[in-house]
Parts: sequence; C-alpha cells; structure tokens
Amino acid sequence: MKKFSKIEETIREIKSDILSGTYKEGEKYLSENEVCDKFKVSRTTVREAMKVLQAIGFLELKPGKGAFVASCDESMLNKTAVDSIFSKEDDYLEISEFRLGIEPTVSKYAAERATEDEIFTLFGILSFFEKAYKNHDIIGMIESDNKFHNCIATCAHNEVYIRVYKQLYEASMECKKNLFTVENNGKAAVLEHQEIADAIAERDAQKAFKTMETHIKNVIGNIKTIANKKSKSEDYYE
Repeated sequence: MKKFSKIEETIREIKSDILSGTYKEGEKYLSENEVCDKFKVSRTTVREAMKVLQAIGFLELKPGKGAFVASCDESMLNKTAVDSIFSKEDDYLEISEFRLGIEPTVSKYAAERATEDEIFTLFGILSFFEKAYKNHDIIGMIESDNKFHNCIATCAHNEVYIRVYKQLYEASMECKKNLFTVENNGKAAVLEHQEIADAIAERDAQKAFKTMETHIKNVIGNIKTIANKKSKSEDYYE
C-alpha cells in the first residue's frame, strides 16, 4: 500500500473537513498554526498543501486574512472517489498510460478548433510555467502544468475531455511533485510544452498529436525511473 507524503496527507485531511460540511462555502478555515496542531505537521507542509488546494478549487487564500472555503459542488465530491481509486503506487503509471491514449487526440482537436483567445491563454500559461521552473517553484509548476493541459482540453471544445482532465490531474498531484523535483524533468517539460503550444498555434493537427504523444511517453519514462529509485529506498516518501 502506498505511503502518502505529509503534504498529500494534509491535503486529504483538509479536503475531508471541507467535503464533510464542517466548514461552509465562504467560511474561514483554520489558521496555519491551527492546522499544524490538528494534523501534527510543519507550517511548510501546511502552506504547500493549501496552495495545492487553492489550485484545485477547494480553498481561496486571501493575503493577510487566511484561507476560506471555496465553492464545493458535486464535481468536488467526485474528487474523493478519484482519490480512492488511485491509491496504489503503480496507479500513477496507469494514469499516464491512460493519458497517452487520449491526450494526443485532444491536442489534435485543439489544433483544429482552438480560438485565437484560447491560444493566447495557452501561451500565457506556458510563460507562467517557465517562470515557475526558473524560480524552482514546484507548486507553481504543478499549478501551471494542470492549467496548461486543462486549457488544451478547453481548446478541443469537448466537455467530456474537460471533465476527465480535471479528475486526472487531481489524482496525479503527488506524482507531479515528485517528477518536477528532478531538475531535468522540469526543463524537458518546458520545452515539450512549448512544442505542443506551437503546433496548436500553427493549426498543425498531426504535429500537435505527435508532440503530445512524445511528451506523455517521456512522462511515463520518468515515472518508471523514479519508481526504480524509490524501490531502492524505503524512505523515499516523507
């Protein structure tokens, strides 16, 4: 059974608080110190967990005021089901193999259907990803990566793809943290995202398909590399 990192455990505990109805939409959540005391974790862990929860829509962080509960609808409740499905170490590899089956096609449709405004947004997200990489901001890279791939789904103008992407990227949050901690993986992702965005902007459906296919295959290879290293170290996870 997978050992979850302290950050992931904290994310799950806070999500449980919110989804249980203990804290209502718009209500102030616990302070950093209160979360530290409640879950016996460091302030750094709490801050990273809250940034992820803001990125995926559970919390709204207001500078100087604290964390507030964001809107929680049926789609949020479905996320807990996704969490329970993807609970084994090998599932991150299976998620990526599933992505390999759908994301190249989504990118092809994006090249054919994206509006100019959507392409502009895609490149804006790409610039944030590159900035996060240069600043060694892992959480920023995770957030930008999620937005980049979700934007491609939006460009494809298919609601089913959009819904599937949201669930996939929620489930693979911890995997991305491990991937982007490796320097070369982040650098490669910047270049590969640039190639994908360029293909979509050029309206080259075949190129968009191939560049995304290459990107996901590389992700799979990186996951296997991390898994091999992890198997040799019992304390790989915090």
